[in-house]
Amino acid sequence: MSNKKKRRRPPQRAGANPSRPTSPSAKPTAGSSERGTVPRSSRARGGSRSASRQRTTARPVRRNEPAAAPPPLLPPLRATFAGAGLAVGVSPILVLAVFLGAAGLWLVYTGYGLFLAASPSALVLLTSLPPIHSLLDLQFLSSGGRVNGWAVAAFGVGVLLLRSLLMSFWTSMLLERFGSPAGDPAPAPRLDPTFSWTAYVRPAARRSLRNLGNFVAIEVFFLFALVAIPVLLSVFGPALLSLALVAELLGGTYLLAYLPVVVAAEGVSIRRALSLAYRGSRLPGPRHMTLVAVYLSLIIIVFVLTPASRVAEATPSFLVWLVTLAVSLVHVVFLGCFVYRWLVIRDHVLTAPAPVRARRERQPRLLRGFR
Repeated sequence: MSNKKKRRRPPQRAGANPSRPTSPSAKPTAGSSERGTVPRSSRARGGSRSASRQRTTARPVRRNEPAAAPPPLLPPLRATFAGAGLAVGVSPILVLAVFLGAAGLWLVYTGYGLFLAASPSALVLLTSLPPIHSLLDLQFLSSGGRVNGWAVAAFGVGVLLLRSLLMSFWTSMLLERFGSPAGDPAPAPRLDPTFSWTAYVRPAARRSLRNLGNFVAIEVFFLFALVAIPVLLSVFGPALLSLALVAELLGGTYLLAYLPVVVAAEGVSIRRALSLAYRGSRLPGPRHMTLVAVYLSLIIIVFVLTPASRVAEATPSFLVWLVTLAVSLVHVVFLGCFVYRWLVIRDHVLTAPAPVRARRERQPRLLRGFR
């Protein structure tokens, strides 16, 4: 018992006050612990400080917060192709616009000095979706007969404006055929036996002109990406340059397939449209990847199997124009597939919280101010 009391006594140092009571019956003063090392109040403050530090690092649990709705399931390929094909097939104005678009692009490149009549494999890709037609335009403009830089710039601006106008009108026309008020979980083309200009064409024309500036920004964005990224990677060798082009085509088609649809349907800025298109393509499930893979595989098959012309003709033959029109309609049908699926996932993508905001909530409070 005496040993235990001796352990409790603090050792008396030299120079200490001899008048301080050292008897065992002396009680500890207020603010000191039984062991005489750390005051109880300081231990309490340290404990509360560590507990508050643990509470700030822990993720807050909100019991009253409603659970996030699960993402909608994309329709299968059969239903997607059926809806898109019906929307294109029952629109004679859309079919005529596709043919006139292909003929207009051929006429522009013929005036530039390219004889595309001898290359039907290039004609069938004139109306392809971005970024595929962007790479085609770069190759055509760089291999034309014009040497003057001002002529190249003038033809490039003309092709860019024509591309933007065609993509804007085709997408707007498909939205009108599906019904522009989105949110229907199973959208279907609106079939009108008594076709009238005021029902579809005029709203589509107004929508396309209203969003023409954003479609020009889309074309400029893809052209800049196809030029800037390979130039930056060209210092590492031609093998990496070719790999970068292939990665841009695959990644751009997969991640930004909804970009023209978002711009035409929502009327948002190009920055907001890029974010929405990326989030729409990243929804769980393999069906979006399957649709993109089918489209890219079809382009490769058509490009490889389309025979070249045996003679250098000034204008394409009737058979070449027929094949060009058929393949161009296939491109627009795939555009209709992306329109159809965007109408299915539109509400979820627009109302879902941004992933950056969710990551910021998971960070500690002290680190949120450094973003």
